[in-house]
Amino acid sequence: MPLTGLAADVAMAGSSSVRPGSIGVRRRTLAVRAFDDEAMMIGFELVAGEQLEQAIECLLADPRAAYLHVHFAAPGCYAARVERC
Repeated sequence: MPLTGLAADVAMAGSSSVRPGSIGVRRRTLAVRAFDDEAMMIGFELVAGEQLEQAIECLLADPRAAYLHVHFAAPGCYAARVERC
C-alpha cells in the first residue's frame, strides 16, 4: 500500500522538517510508535531507516492509530510525527 494520504512532514526539534526519504532518517535505526486519539501507545516497530515506509504502513493499518512518533532508537531523540491526512 503506498503512502498516499499520509503526511510525514513535521519539524524536527530545532531543525527543518523531515521526510521518510531524508538521508539522516535512512541511516539510523528508528523506533516508530503508534498512538490512539487518547495519546495511548497502541503499537510500535523498531526498524532500519530504509524500512520506515513499511513501518508507517503497518502501524497505520490499525484503525485505532491516530498518529505515529518516530524516534532515533539509540538516543531516543524525537525525529518526527506522522499524521493521517
